[in-house]
Amino acid sequence: MSTLRLPRVAAGHRTLHLLFLWSLLPALLLPLLGGCGSSSQLSNAWRDSGYTEPPVRSALILAMKKDQVTRLLWEDAFAAELAQHGVQGTPAYQYLPDQVPDTTAISAAMADHSLESALIIKKLASEESLRYVPGYTSTEPVARYNPWRQTYEIWYREVQHSGYTETEHTVRHEISMWITRGSARMVWAGTGEVIDPSSPEAVKKEVVEMVVPELVANKLIPPAAK
Repeated sequence: MSTLRLPRVAAGHRTLHLLFLWSLLPALLLPLLGGCGSSSQLSNAWRDSGYTEPPVRSALILAMKKDQVTRLLWEDAFAAELAQHGVQGTPAYQYLPDQVPDTTAISAAMADHSLESALIIKKLASEESLRYVPGYTSTEPVARYNPWRQTYEIWYREVQHSGYTETEHTVRHEISMWITRGSARMVWAGTGEVIDPSSPEAVKKEVVEMVVPELVANKLIPPAAK
């Protein structure tokens, strides 16, 4: 990386010097901002078209996580989000705290506590892929010191940035909703994908924000209370 060396500035020209540095700030920050954050999507969503019952008002939330702390975070996050929609979301760890339960234990917990549905989150295999980022041209300011005027002059030049290839890490979760009305069955399922998440908390947040609106759109839970 090359270093921009500026000549010393007399006291009377320090203001102009600072203004020049501020003019450089957007160009310096743009590459940093472009590399921050993560993108997410909900893929392979499915809905049982034959299910026409009213939205549910209670749900058991189970995150199939071996790490107990991660499981608690996921289940609490979904419970808090469902509460905004008038749904009593019950984290499964309250009834099944010691291990990831099997189907029999889940059904028993739902029946014992009269819960209408279950929301189950299961981690799928992560994926890595290569993505080509094309090059681009930007216009950037350059300062030139005029010794005759004893001031800076700002010029602009076009800079070509080369393309490059980067590795993307995609974290995937399968989320499904089951109901107990009539014969127990799955009524909705989808796969949440988060690219290059900054932390497990980022995955949880983005998947929660993707799934709950989808459940509302499919009339499986009520809209958020106003």
